[in-house]
Amino acid sequence: MEKSDKNAVAQCKKWLEETQHYSSVEISHHPTDIIGVSQNGESTHVEVKMTGKDDYFGAATMTEWGVVSRKDSILKFVIARKDDTNKYGYRFYMIDAETFYEISTVPPFKINFNIKESDYSDDKSTLFFNQKRKRRKGTIELNKSIVCLMGDIYELLKEQSSIQKLISAVNNIKK
Repeated sequence: MEKSDKNAVAQCKKWLEETQHYSSVEISHHPTDIIGVSQNGESTHVEVKMTGKDDYFGAATMTEWGVVSRKDSILKFVIARKDDTNKYGYRFYMIDAETFYEISTVPPFKINFNIKESDYSDDKSTLFFNQKRKRRKGTIELNKSIVCLMGDIYELLKEQSSIQKLISAVNNIKK
């Protein structure tokens, strides 16, 4: 199975143009894999999720989901199921964001880290860092206040008892 979805995205572009009648289709990679204009003239962001399995567990980032907050944009997910008998090498299943909500959950937030062997002391018992790490584009540098804020937001989301609490928390963050 391919590790990169590059081929699936390229084939999905062709599929959108040839069978779904999308126009002005471009591979963009940000905020979604593809942007195009649907048959009814709507600007649509398409995020491709590739699999070789019948049962698929995957993830979509907030960068991808953030498209739904824009008034002028529509978000669609396309599951690209590897299929060598298909003209495109994949079977494509398009799912709108509203339907995707029903099959999605929000797990506790993850915090990524990166440690190299050279970061350990000679006796391998402690870590030391000689230089500041480069961060991937679009990531946030972590500190205790961000960890606390993420925890608070996640707890508010879990409660779901009052959406006003969340709105208030977000407004306080913006101040």
